[in-house]
Amino acid sequence: MTATDNQAHLENILAHYDSAITACEEKDNAQLQAELAILKQALNKDVAPELTENLSRLYTYCQDEAEKGNFAEAKKVMTELKEAWQQIE
Repeated sequence: MTATDNQAHLENILAHYDSAITACEEKDNAQLQAELAILKQALNKDVAPELTENLSRLYTYCQDEAEKGNFAEAKKVMTELKEAWQQIE
């Protein structure tokens, strides 16, 4: 991947975080689940197996919390993860 490709990929990931956070704010479980599924599919276990496993667990946690109606907790986690990704920029 070139630097431009990496930047485009990062921007795409951040857009999905934004959509997930908005879904939490709107208590739209279907949209949140869709965004989390996309983020899970984007994980590359070949590059960083431990990191991808941790992110996958956090995404599953957010899915579970949303299923319980705890969108505030899911939003908190997704916001913290988004901020971490933004540090990469």
